[in-house]
Amino acid sequence: MNIHGDLHVNYWKLPNGKGYNRAIDFGVYLEDLENTLDSISITVPFTLKKQSIKDLSSVLFDEDFLSYLFSSSYQVLSLKDCPTYRYAKDRKGEKSFCIYELCSNSIEVTPLVKGSLITGRHITFTLDLEYQI
Repeated sequence: MNIHGDLHVNYWKLPNGKGYNRAIDFGVYLEDLENTLDSISITVPFTLKKQSIKDLSSVLFDEDFLSYLFSSSYQVLSLKDCPTYRYAKDRKGEKSFCIYELCSNSIEVTPLVKGSLITGRHITFTLDLEYQI
């Protein structure tokens, strides 16, 4: 299977009132997955605790933020019988995609000699968006 996609890594320096906190966020976009994906793994060169991983889906569920992020006007819709997914639709009708909210059991962190292996897993899914919106 040939998979095409993008990995976006953002390094943040965020004010905390006394100085700054630093954070990294990873955005993964994969195409042509044929509706199956067992896991995604990312290795980082530092020790990481599972509790320090935060799901940013709630930020992406916000239409204003999503529109700002992608420089286009988006509508975010809930899907029937699927509370962990949202359907994001470009108001021009040019782009659409699903946003998945991670569950606490979706992420595993495995310590390595020099770093950590982060593995995200979720069940295989098929969405028939025409009927579930």
